[in-house]
Amino acid sequence: MARAKSVFAGFALFHALPSAAVVHEAFGAGSIDGSGAGRRAFLASTSALRPEFVAQLLTQVEDEWKNEAGKFVSCNRTMGSEAPCNAAHKAFDGSCFKVVGAILSGSGGDKEKATEYLGDICRQPSLQGWKRDRCNSFAHGLIASMSENSYSNRNFFHSSSVCNGLWSNFAAEEKLLLAEAEQAQALEHLEAAKKAEAARVKAEQERAEAAKKAEEEAIKAANEAAAERKNKELKEQRVKEEAKIKAETAAKERAEEERQKEVRRKEEEAVRQAEEAKKAAEQASARLKAKKEEAAKEEAAEAAARKAADAAALKIRQLKALKGAPTKSPRKVQTLGAANHTEAIKNVTIVKKASKLSTVVHK
Repeated sequence: MARAKSVFAGFALFHALPSAAVVHEAFGAGSIDGSGAGRRAFLASTSALRPEFVAQLLTQVEDEWKNEAGKFVSCNRTMGSEAPCNAAHKAFDGSCFKVVGAILSGSGGDKEKATEYLGDICRQPSLQGWKRDRCNSFAHGLIASMSENSYSNRNFFHSSSVCNGLWSNFAAEEKLLLAEAEQAQALEHLEAAKKAEAARVKAEQERAEAAKKAEEEAIKAANEAAAERKNKELKEQRVKEEAKIKAETAAKERAEEERQKEVRRKEEEAVRQAEEAKKAAEQASARLKAKKEEAAKEEAAEAAARKAADAAALKIRQLKALKGAPTKSPRKVQTLGAANHTEAIKNVTIVKKASKLSTVVHK
């Protein structure tokens, strides 16, 4: 990359080169391929090989080319033909041919090297807007016109094919700029005439509007005075109505507050009476329940007692029957007495269990 860039010293100094012969001498007369001792000495003594430096020089040259194109277009528009205006075109061709020749000599006609270096130059920050576009246009035109044969490019290249296209672009752009400038000037004259007419019409309108405004202001003042009186009356009436509404609202609020208090008092009284009635009912229910349980216990005890009495009477009758029966052996009598005693105990136990069962059921 560095070697490819180093072969373009001629392009970096194209603005100061009077002719292609000087470029050839700077690179060494005996170095057709750009690699001779003279070229190396020249490269070591200059800083013009830097793409940023070359780009800065190119911005100055593009300004001159644009200026020459502008002179040509203006002259052609004034004179009506191109013949008296060829000086500007010739000046452009001379400068453009030097640049093309310097690039071809410096690159040794190598298309790849020329492409790489021109692309690097056109990407420099110093070239912006139309200047970068012109740089790219110049580079594309030159590269497109170069062949793959380095020898042919060095010795038989037609610079006019590149420079004519570049000149056409500059001239076309300047024609467009000139037409736009003339159109802008015509628009300015038209705008000035419009402004003058508008100013006259505006002055007449202002006088008419001033008279109308004075009349409107008088009417407005009278209407405002009447409106102010009306507003004052309405305001006073509204204040009275608001005071009346406020008093009525306050009275309603007080009445509602008293009503709410009475409602709360009655509700509280009803709750108190309900609680007392509930408490009395619960107490009466408890007393009734206790009486029922007591009555049930008594009935159960009475029934058990009757049952026990009946059982005892039965046993007594049985014993009496036994006395009237034939005499038995002492052992049998003893056994029967023991049996009767056991049966009596069982009867008493049954009565107690019946009493307990009655108590549990009623609970």
